[in-house]
Amino acid sequence: MGGLPPHEIVFRHLARYLGPHTAKTALKTFSERALQKPPEMVTRIDAPRLLQALKPMLRTLIGADECDAVLQQVTRELSL
Repeated sequence: MGGLPPHEIVFRHLARYLGPHTAKTALKTFSERALQKPPEMVTRIDAPRLLQALKPMLRTLIGADECDAVLQQVTRELSL
């Protein structure tokens, strides 16, 4: 796994559901709120906190089952 930085992996999954602009905005907003850093500075160690911060929004927008599936896939890709 490991070729893409964590923020790119998360962005790619969010963009499928939210579109690229909204995905970029959500990633920036939640990264800064949850981690106090821009998405480009998110490490694999930070990723679980970022995913937890994104979870309520995703559950609302795409539903609980789809949200859980997406977050599990991201977690696998990040090898967490």
